[in-house]
Amino acid sequence: MFAGYFDEWYRWLHIPPEYTKAPDILYFLILPFLAVFAVVWGILTKIQIFPGMGRINMLLSLIFALALIYYGWVFKLVHFMLSFGTTFAFIAFMIMFFVGVRLHAQKKIKSDWKSSEFRELKQKEKALEDLTWELREEKDDEERKKIRAQMKELETRIDKLKQDIEKETI
Repeated sequence: MFAGYFDEWYRWLHIPPEYTKAPDILYFLILPFLAVFAVVWGILTKIQIFPGMGRINMLLSLIFALALIYYGWVFKLVHFMLSFGTTFAFIAFMIMFFVGVRLHAQKKIKSDWKSSEFRELKQKEKALEDLTWELREEKDDEERKKIRAQMKELETRIDKLKQDIEKETI
C-alpha cells in the first residue's frame, strides 16, 4: 500500500533531485543540518534559557535546524554564511595569533629583565633575614658589628633594587 510513497521524499522538503545523490546529500543536507543544530544547541546551552532542561534545548535546536534545511533562499543563505564564516574565522585567528605572539614576546622580554631583578631582590631579602637571626644569636660585640655592616650593605642594595624596579613599572 505504501510501497512508492517514500520514493520522492525530497519533494516534501523542496530539495532538487540532484541533491539526493551520494556526495551531494552529505554536503548540501546533512552537514548544514548538523552545523545549524550544533550551533543553536550550543547557544541555548550556554545562555541557559531553560536551565536543567537539556531535552528542551535539543528539541528547539532540532526544530530550528529542520526549519532552515530546505532548498530555498534560507538554504542558500546558510551556505553563504558558513563559507563566509569560515573565511572570517580564519582571518580573525591569524590576526589574533600574530598580534598575540608579538605582545607575548614583548612581555616576555620585559618580564625576563624584571625577573632577574626580582630574583636578586628576593635573595638579598632572604640574606638580610638570615643575618638578622645571626645578630640575635651572636654574643661577641666584634661579630655583631660585622653583621650590622653586612646588614647595612644589604639594606642599601635592597633599596636600590626596589627603586630600579619601581622606575621600570611606571
